[in-house]
Amino acid sequence: MYRETNKRSVAKGISWRIFATTTTIVIVYVFFGRLDLAIAAGIIETLAKIALYWAHERAWVKVKWGRKKIEPFNLWFTGLPLSGKTTIADAVFKELEKLDIPLERLDSKDIREIAPNIGFTREDRNRHMHRI
Repeated sequence: MYRETNKRSVAKGISWRIFATTTTIVIVYVFFGRLDLAIAAGIIETLAKIALYWAHERAWVKVKWGRKKIEPFNLWFTGLPLSGKTTIADAVFKELEKLDIPLERLDSKDIREIAPNIGFTREDRNRHMHRI
């Protein structure tokens, strides 16, 4: 599965705008035979469509239909001490940040500051996980 990057989306938008404006210029030139009028129409069309697209996007932000909320989930990394859990969790967190979704990242050190009287036996860890 692929996810389109922002740079690719911008490049596609710019290339489409150039193509669409050129089409408008050609159509106006074919109908009226005046290059100055065709270029003016292309410029006006481009500016108008950019402004109208912006307004259209702002209006759709307020429409709830068709938006699906991302269901929350917990992702736990467990393993032996110094086995690389924090390094892996940091890398996963950076990738999830790119999705522009609400995130919280808690390390065991953060949790143990909140609930300091937790031991490291299997029973203590299981009780601790259920508490969190």
